[in-house]
Amino acid sequence: MTPDDLDRKLALIERFAALHPEYGDPRIARGSCRLATRQFVEMAKAAGVEASAAFSLGGPEGNHCTVNVGEYSVDFTARQFNRDAPFPLIVRRERT
Repeated sequence: MTPDDLDRKLALIERFAALHPEYGDPRIARGSCRLATRQFVEMAKAAGVEASAAFSLGGPEGNHCTVNVGEYSVDFTARQFNRDAPFPLIVRRERT
């Protein structure tokens, strides 16, 4: 990934968060992970950015959905679990 690619992806993530500040509210974030993920994946596709949904099943909080954008995992609804989490929560995924 080139620096320009990374800048473009981060700008798209920031734009989505600005368009959907409601997902930063823990009460609204609760149970909204699939919707937020679907909305972001559609926005990314329209912008020509590769993104995909990632599902985790049966964790301590139950099932959860985040977005893979390149080598990053983005959680727009992380505050449903931790109200002090960054919005959005962006984590670099380990290569396997």
